[in-house]
Amino acid sequence: MKQSGEKKVILEKRKEIEKDLLKHIKKTKSNATLDLIKEIIYEEKGSSDMQDIIAFFDDGNMEHLDTVLEVVSDAWNYFPHRALGGKCPQEIMSEDHFEEMQDIQTKGVPQFTEDDMEDMVENVFREIYDLARKRATQAFKKIGGTTEEFKVLERELINLQKPGNTFLTDLCFKLLERDHDLIPESLDGFMREYQAMDNHRVIEEGQKGIFSSPFLWNVFHALGSKKEQMSFPIPIFMIAVLTAHHMIDEYASNYKLKSEVSGVAHHVFDWMSLTNPLSVHRRSIQQSVALAYGVVRMVEGAVFNTQGFVQNEDLVQYGDFKKEEFIALLKFTFLEVVCAVEDPHMLCVNGVNVPEDWFARLKKTAPELKDKTYNMGQPIPSPWMI
Repeated sequence: MKQSGEKKVILEKRKEIEKDLLKHIKKTKSNATLDLIKEIIYEEKGSSDMQDIIAFFDDGNMEHLDTVLEVVSDAWNYFPHRALGGKCPQEIMSEDHFEEMQDIQTKGVPQFTEDDMEDMVENVFREIYDLARKRATQAFKKIGGTTEEFKVLERELINLQKPGNTFLTDLCFKLLERDHDLIPESLDGFMREYQAMDNHRVIEEGQKGIFSSPFLWNVFHALGSKKEQMSFPIPIFMIAVLTAHHMIDEYASNYKLKSEVSGVAHHVFDWMSLTNPLSVHRRSIQQSVALAYGVVRMVEGAVFNTQGFVQNEDLVQYGDFKKEEFIALLKFTFLEVVCAVEDPHMLCVNGVNVPEDWFARLKKTAPELKDKTYNMGQPIPSPWMI
């Protein structure tokens, strides 16, 4: 897409958002004005600014919250920010990096032509699954699982037609009974990777030779309109997903990060792709990886009040960001991911040692989080998160 066309799309989107904001101002009888909301976004100083905007629409009706969050997130992403030189985050992500996505066959990604596109896409789907399987195998061994148990577990997963299978739950209870030092939170690392296996399992549709996955289905759901779905370049996007997962591991290796840290980064990246696939598609892969690790850092800072495992300066350099650009995009991405995940506990690197008030701590940084009951010793997290 040419820059002029992209600019036109952004301007049209702004008009839609303005109409939605005015509709919600009227519906909630808010004292806010459209100009005030634009001014807060333009002059944004910190993470509380988006929260202040959401508070304008707090009429006590929880049914309005999801729609309000979506509209405010769109406003934040499409309205201009002074910190970005008068541009919006969507504009920054589009203009500098869209063409770079067309030349994505770097970092070890296979070269391809239209003639061998179908075979290449199948291989990409299978390699993404294999990476998730490798991580899950390692995490399963750490909690005392055996090779034979994992084989049975994978067989059950591949044969699964719909949620409701109890094999995983029974196996987790067996592991807890086998090792009394384990608590349910000890299983978080494995559950994250099992979820990745489930999301990325390869599905061949009939005899058509068409390959997909639950992950891709959810990406299409996030795209929304038929127009966006029909124009979305699946091969390029899936290659980017594969490359990003490789680069997350590469970054962890270069900076000597523990597998638990990179595991959460993999989890975050998948959720970034599922909540806002167009943004992931349009930015560079290095930027997506930097933002994924940035979210991990923000969660650790909120829950444990630490500086995290990686430094913002390193991520800015890795993603070739301007500092102000990175901070703005990271705040937006953090709120998107944290509010989207079914179980925010899965975003904690060290789930066993989280403080009892971890959710309240996380909510201070992301007040938009819906209240849920999370206690130490809670039931085993469900793998059916998406």
